[in-house]
Amino acid sequence: MKKFLIPIFIVVLSATIFAFDISLYKPVQSLEMGETFTAIANTSNAVFYNPAGIANLKGFFFQIPDINIGMSAGLGSVAMNTISNWGQIQSLIQSSNTMALVSYLIQNDLTYLEGSNSALIGSDVLMGYNFGNFAIAAGAFGQGWANSILTPSDTLSLNASAGGYAFGTAAVSMNFGGIKLNTGGTYKYGYVLPQIYNINNEYLLAANFTPNLTPLSTSNVDLGGIVSYDQFSFGTIWHNVLDQATPNVRIGIGYTNKNLSVGIDLEDIFNNNYTIYRKLHAGISYNIFDFLTLYGGLSAGWFTGGLQANLGPVFINVGTYVLNYGPYAGYNYQRMYVAEIGVRN
Repeated sequence: MKKFLIPIFIVVLSATIFAFDISLYKPVQSLEMGETFTAIANTSNAVFYNPAGIANLKGFFFQIPDINIGMSAGLGSVAMNTISNWGQIQSLIQSSNTMALVSYLIQNDLTYLEGSNSALIGSDVLMGYNFGNFAIAAGAFGQGWANSILTPSDTLSLNASAGGYAFGTAAVSMNFGGIKLNTGGTYKYGYVLPQIYNINNEYLLAANFTPNLTPLSTSNVDLGGIVSYDQFSFGTIWHNVLDQATPNVRIGIGYTNKNLSVGIDLEDIFNNNYTIYRKLHAGISYNIFDFLTLYGGLSAGWFTGGLQANLGPVFINVGTYVLNYGPYAGYNYQRMYVAEIGVRN
């Protein structure tokens, strides 16, 4: 167990959450599909990406607490390096020589951490029921987001925050001939730790942690809709309706059948700072076999993808996605690698 806890401990020390709206939890599957789920919200993940989609589910649905961990290449290299050299690290731990252990980690891992690195950990639990034309769901989710910037001259920037939310979701569906209309909404209430620690432009050896662990309460509402005809659909979601800023509205089109889902989304359509290519996302999921699902996509010009093994109610997912920062496609991004394990019906 220690062999795997030490890399996680190093991740926590080297990178934690930065400026990110953690009130919007993003499931791994949709990230691997290039963040395209607005029109094809046909799993329990609809709660987070378009609440109207839970009206497409059947009967009782649930997900018990899962865990997903994502990290950038630098942090991944640190984790692998730690596992491969575990014998030497273990002997240093057993010697109780803290300075020798810290010196070893700096000498062997610091080069991997140069530049910008990020880490994320998240989890959710939910359950719901579809009564036919009306569905409800409730649950909770938590998320931690991380970033560190280490320059070759050993200046360091670290920022961290975390949050947890409870939510309630309801959706209804109506049929007009061959056209189906879904509408739904989610109310979220939770607490955020906006600054677990924050270090900016301090030399590494002179870093001074300044935590602020006072939780701030926050609440918001998401509203969504889906119009579908046969296997084609159009969806829209208005995130964080209670915010006074420019509405964060996303639209998407999709196609689904028994084994295939294809979607195209436009993100934050009223954001005039984003180019059309920055807003554009495309994704696909394909059930190769009953027990194996393939995900792929493009997120603002960057490839995303993943593979999920469905072992009865248990699923294991590994893949990659990108964090897009700037207003243009193909710039200001960071690639993340993610693993998730969970149980759902």
